[in-house]
Amino acid sequence: MKTVKDTTIDFFRTYGLKTWFGNPDSSELALLQDLPHDFAYYLGLQEMVPVAMADGYAQVTGRPS
Repeated sequence: MKTVKDTTIDFFRTYGLKTWFGNPDSSELALLQDLPHDFAYYLGLQEMVPVAMADGYAQVTGRPS
């Protein structure tokens, strides 16, 4: 039986959304635990930092973040 986490990872993988930026709270920790190796997560220590990183990534690569 697939978990919500497995389904979410499969969904993001289907659309090529493998680069994530964030400042996780306790509700996101379960999703980030044992993140698959083909995903990258970049941590920002304040909410606006990951927003800026994601924006820069999207502008440079032309891909969503």
